[in-house]
Amino acid sequence: MIARQVIDQKRRALEAKPNDASRCNKLTAPEALRECKAALPLAQEAGQLNPSPTYRSTLGLAYYRAGRYRDAAAALEANLKDQETGALAYDLCFLAMCVQKLGDSARARQFFDVAVRWSAAHQNSLAEYVADLTAFRTEASELLSIGKN
Repeated sequence: MIARQVIDQKRRALEAKPNDASRCNKLTAPEALRECKAALPLAQEAGQLNPSPTYRSTLGLAYYRAGRYRDAAAALEANLKDQETGALAYDLCFLAMCVQKLGDSARARQFFDVAVRWSAAHQNSLAEYVADLTAFRTEASELLSIGKN
C-alpha cells in the first residue's frame, strides 16, 4: 500500500512538471506495481531532457523491463565510461542480464563478476543503494544460474 501511495505522489509531481527530467526518472515501482508501458516513454523523455549517466541508466532499465534487450544493452554499455556512482553496479547487473537474454552467457558472466567486484570495492559509498543493488544482483544471479550447479 505504501508503494502505491509513493507512486501516486510521484505521478502527481510529474503531472505538475512534465518537462522535469528528475520527475520523469523517479517513477519506479516494485515488480507487482510496475507499468513498463508507461515507464519507457518517461525514461526516454528524461534522457532527452538530460542525457546524463543517471537518466541513461533508467533508460537501459526501462528498455530491459520492456524486453528490448539490444536497446537496453546499447544504452547501458554506452553509459559505462561515464558512470561514477553506485549506478555503475546497476548498469553492470542489467547489462549482464541483457547479454544473457541475447544469448552470450560468457560475456554476461563477465559483466556480472565486474558488478560484484566493483560493489565490493566501493561498499562504503554504496550504503544508500544496498537494497536495490541486492535485489538486482539476486535477479541477475538467478537469470545467469549462478550458484545453481
